[in-house]
Amino acid sequence: MKRLFWRLAPEMVLCVAIAGLAGCSDPNNSVPAGPPVLTSWSVVDNATGASLDVTADGSAIQVSGFVHLNALFDRLLDGSSVTALDGGTDQGTPDAVLIDVSPPLPAVALTVNSIYTPNGAAPGMVLVFSPGPSIATTVMPTFPSNSTITATMNKTKVRSKKGEPFTASGDLASGTLTFQTLPFSVAITAPMGDANPDAGADAGPPPVSPMMQAVTLAFTNLPGDIQSSITVTVNGTAYTDFTVAPESNPTILDVTPMTTWPANATIVVAVGATAADALGVAIDAAANATFTTSGM
Repeated sequence: MKRLFWRLAPEMVLCVAIAGLAGCSDPNNSVPAGPPVLTSWSVVDNATGASLDVTADGSAIQVSGFVHLNALFDRLLDGSSVTALDGGTDQGTPDAVLIDVSPPLPAVALTVNSIYTPNGAAPGMVLVFSPGPSIATTVMPTFPSNSTITATMNKTKVRSKKGEPFTASGDLASGTLTFQTLPFSVAITAPMGDANPDAGADAGPPPVSPMMQAVTLAFTNLPGDIQSSITVTVNGTAYTDFTVAPESNPTILDVTPMTTWPANATIVVAVGATAADALGVAIDAAANATFTTSGM
C-alpha cells in the first residue's frame, strides 16, 4: 500500500486563504489612553477559517480540536513582550497564552505558539486576521480530542507599552477562554451508484461502475499515523492495492485504488479501533462502509 501522509507545519496552521475577504485595517487611533482591552476571543476552524460557536444557552458545544484561537484588542500592545524576532521574522511566543488540557495528556507535550499582529495583516502570509491588533494562538500538532481546553491570557506578557496589563469585561473578564473538543471519530462516505428507477424499495444501494472513486474518511480531528488502522476487503479478502492521502483539509483522508476498484465485488473500507488522533487519543469506535461494483 502506498502511503502518503500530511504533516502540519507551524506556518500552515494559520495560513487559511479566505478569498474575497477584506477589512485588515489599521488600529483605531481614537481610543482613550489606558490599558489594552480584549474585545473578542474566538475559536477558529483551521480548515475553513470560520469562527466556531462554543456555547449555546449556557451549555458547551463540542468542536473539532483542529482549531486555533484569535484574540482581538482595541489598541496596540507592547510588541517587545509578545514578539520574538529572528532575522526580522516574528517566530511567535510560547507564553503569551497559556493552555491547560483536562484530563491531562500523559507524556505528551503540546507546543503553543502565539503570533502578535499589530494591524490585522501578517506580512508575507496568506492570512486574514480580524481588523486591529490581534494574537493568534496555535497548538502543535493539534488540540487533543475529547478534552476541556482552557486558554489563559498572560497579563505579564499582554500589556500596553507602559506596562499596563490588558483588561476585559463580560465573559472575557477572567482573561480565559474555555471550550470542549469532540471525541475522535470518523464518518466514512463510500461511492454511490446511479439509482435504478425500476428497482424496488428494498433493492439496496445501486452498484457503482468500477473506477478510481475515493472513499472519504472524515475525522473530527487531525488523525495520527493511522495507516495500519485502515483496511479494505474485496469479497471478504484483504485488498492492499490502494493509497491513503489527505485532502486540502488534513482531517479528511481519501482511500483510492491504484488502478480501479475490482468489478462485480463487495468492498468494505474500515477504520479500526486502534486509530488515534495526532496526540494519541483513541477513536471512540471502529467504523466501516460497504459498497458494491458492477461489471466492467
